Amino acid sequence: AGLHDVEKYQELANRVAKIGSSTGKGSRWFEMRCEELRSHLSSKVKLEDFVTDRRDAKVVLHLWKTDAKWLEWRQPTIAGLKHLVSLRGPFRAAQLADLQEIYFRYFDGLDEHAALGRVVLTGLRKLNAKRLLSHHRKYRRFGDSIFAPDGPIQVAKAAVANDLPFEEHIKTLGLDKAVSGRYMHACKQAYYVETVNSLPVGEMHPVFNELVERATKESAYDSKLNVGQKVGQILIRKCGNRPDGMPQNWIQLVTDILGDPRRPKTAPSYQKWWAPMARNDEALMRRWLAGADLRLFLKILKDSSSDADLQRMYPARRKFLEGLLENHDIVDARLFLSEKACDLIRREYGKDALAAHGQLYERDKTVIYMNIENKLHFFEGTHNYKARGGGVMPDRHRVLSRTAVKFEYSEFTTQLERELKKAGKSVKPPLETFGRRHYPPISWQNNLIWEFEYYGVKVDPETVLTRSDYLKYRRKFGI
Repeated sequence: AGLHDVEKYQELANRVAKIGSSTGKGSRWFEMRCEELRSHLSSKVKLEDFVTDRRDAKVVLHLWKTDAKWLEWRQPTIAGLKHLVSLRGPFRAAQLADLQEIYFRYFDGLDEHAALGRVVLTGLRKLNAKRLLSHHRKYRRFGDSIFAPDGPIQVAKAAVANDLPFEEHIKTLGLDKAVSGRYMHACKQAYYVETVNSLPVGEMHPVFNELVERATKESAYDSKLNVGQKVGQILIRKCGNRPDGMPQNWIQLVTDILGDPRRPKTAPSYQKWWAPMARNDEALMRRWLAGADLRLFLKILKDSSSDADLQRMYPARRKFLEGLLENHDIVDARLFLSEKACDLIRREYGKDALAAHGQLYERDKTVIYMNIENKLHFFEGTHNYKARGGGVMPDRHRVLSRTAVKFEYSEFTTQLERELKKAGKSVKPPLETFGRRHYPPISWQNNLIWEFEYYGVKVDPETVLTRSDYLKYRRKFGI
């Protein structure tokens, strides 16, 4: 019985010794070798100089997968990968799976991710397909696009070109097994961009429901722009050369994603969203928003025309302003809203839509400011407001300051007239200012046409008069 116990003890001791001398993960040798390789973390010694044993390949792959600091200092390079192959031969399926995981997880965070992609694809195609997992066989089949330097863009373009939902296309490629990591993040971003790129002007798409979400639009796209800014840039540039500008539904979409560019330049929202954008893109958006404000003003003007005289005047005033909008460059505009108009905007567009507008201490009266072709500062208003204008606005005027929100009505009447006259006299040659009532019919339009021409804004009467008024205009003024 004693001899039997000795033999059992000896067998157990041999097992322990075997485990201690093994090289698998979790073995004493493996853990010790990990620490030895980590000791070279920040040294300038090349990987090839201290990774010298064929067994080290497994250790290096493990550290790339599990040790962020090691990966930061000792990224996979083509030279390092070739060295590992020289030590132990071509990568087997399990090692390629490790490399795939590293590639998909870190992707463009690796300096030589394109080289790593080529190594993975080459290795997969050297193996017997029957020995691969199903998603690895898909990587092998679609690898030319998946592992291309611009792989995420190719993946996204194929989904858009074939009109496939993103998740369905990803599953077809086997990438549903790589849903976390920088590669899939880049695919999703590229899908947003390629989808928007493919849309005809004014067309909406379900992807916009995701793009207005903070987490999506704030995710980085490149070193300069986030996803929201890139999408905004695409939408703006698609419309840049269109005579009709940007459709209202896209104007609303851009402001939903990026906010209003007319907020004060010191405002955190402007600094975050518009400051990184190209100035020309911002200028285009300001123009389209000015047009949108003018259309909103026309709606307010109509709602304000309650008595018979104002109702009779409304069609002519609307036509004059619409003609300006359609035929002239309204560089900038700002609404100064009555309390009733504020209520209307809150009700129809939400309280955030008020942020770009000024507010008047008036129950009913609304005023709009327009910069026309950078030549004329023009003011119009509801009710019996007198159209006013001048070629120069005083520097740092409150009306031009987006930081000022609350205004007295007098700032747009007698006080404005004094300030416009003073500013006009300060330049050489001095510039006249004007104030014109919308009466009598036909004559007031003629007066404004001549005033506009004084400032270099040539207005075609036919574009700002209704058909019947234009015929009367020609008879009255012999034009």
